[in-house]
This record gives sequence, structure tokens and C-alpha cells, in this order.
Amino acid sequence: QAIFQIGGDVRVVDGDTLVAEHYHLAYGVILGNQTIRVLDLDCWEVRRGRGGIDYHPEEIEKGKAATEAVKSFINASDNVLAIPTGSGKRDSFGRILAHIVGIKGDKAVTLSEWMKQNGHDRTKWQESLSAAKEACYESRRNQRWYVGSSERPVRHNLPLLRP
Repeated sequence: QAIFQIGGDVRVVDGDTLVAEHYHLAYGVILGNQTIRVLDLDCWEVRRGRGGIDYHPEEIEKGKAATEAVKSFINASDNVLAIPTGSGKRDSFGRILAHIVGIKGDKAVTLSEWMKQNGHDRTKWQESLSAAKEACYESRRNQRWYVGSSERPVRHNLPLLRP
């Protein structure tokens, strides 16, 4: 699997996207201004989304905090490496899909794990939200309503509405 060094200035777009001024490939080939989407990481947004989607101000603040966290991760690293997907494919926005690894001394840490450990990944939040929605659905599915007299109740299920 190929490993590429990221050099020059690194501009952090948001918590899971950055732009590398130099993207060092094999045989001395250097690509300039390459946008990289960090794999295994989903951070909150930092501004109004595409198509006019408005995000809650709290989400924007979390996105800004995640952006600052990525900047500190990069600044604290002696070297920053990109390990792209094996297929070398890019996403629908043309971004390189890669794991980002920070090297400090003899230690290597992936950006995605570091961000998760520091609470800047919304995947855990989304998983807990999905689990809560599923629990509500299951609770509602198992709930029974009784109509009629207490001597002879007629059992009815609530209609199931699944998102």
C-alpha cells in the first residue's frame, strides 16, 4: 500500500477535509494543492451546507472546534502521511480518500482515532441517535393498546411508522 508525505502548508477546510500544498508521490512526483478527505472520520460542519442547508449553531461551533483540533494535530506532528484507499479512487467531489497519520518521534497516530478520542467525531453521536430512534421504534412496536371494557379488552397495535 502506498504511503505519501504531505508537505508545505496544510489548509484545514473542516475536521475531516484538508488541502495539502504538496502531496509527494513516488519517484519524486509532487502534486500541488490536493484536497484530502480523511477516511473513518465524520466531523460536524463549519458553515452553511451545499444546497442551502442550514446547520444548527451548536453544530457549527463543534465543527470549528474540530477544525482547530486538526490544525493542532498537524502542527504537533513532525511528519504527516497520507495512506490513500487501495483503489486510488476519489470521492464525488474529487477529493483523495486517505487515512492521515501524524508522526511524532517514534510514535504514529491516525488522525481519525485521535479525533475520536478527543470527541470531535460525530459518528458516535450518530450511532447513539440511531440507537435511540431504534429503541423508540421497538418500544412503540411492542406497546399494546386496549380498547373496550376491562372485562373483555380488545388488543390493538399502534401503527408502525419507521423513518
